[in-house]
Amino acid sequence: QFNSAYNFDGTDDYVDAGSGASLNIVGPLSVSYWVKRTADFPDYVAAVSKGAVASWESDFNVAEQLSFAATIGGSWATRLTSDTVIALNTWYHIAQTYDPTAGLLIFYINGVEDKKITLIGAINTTTQNQSIGARSNGTIPIPAIIDDVRIYNRALTQAEITALYESY
Repeated sequence: QFNSAYNFDGTDDYVDAGSGASLNIVGPLSVSYWVKRTADFPDYVAAVSKGAVASWESDFNVAEQLSFAATIGGSWATRLTSDTVIALNTWYHIAQTYDPTAGLLIFYINGVEDKKITLIGAINTTTQNQSIGARSNGTIPIPAIIDDVRIYNRALTQAEITALYESY
């Protein structure tokens, strides 16, 4: 979308962003990125992931719906799945926020709240790497173009998410 996006083939491509302390978020979290699906998803595919099922993951299911899961208290917690189907060859702005104090996990698609659930607890910390395009071990790669990935250690507001969406 912005001539600097990563084009993932869904076979073996992904970006390893390392495991620096700033990426080991256990409290409030926001993930924001642009995505364009370039093929059908064969199963769950990871867009942005912290560890391989060790911390949290922004992914999509075989029905091309946005999903998010986190490991809280040592267990892979409730997975929230959007009702929105991500169309082929169309850009979408994705944002997911988790506020453990408020107990809310909220999805936004193209700047609009899409779905939310109650989820309480600290996200597990892990020394596994942050990755884009697959899990940090290279599994469940996504066939998509991903751009402008941002990870925050706070829950963005609706206004901030709308501003991110409208700024491109």
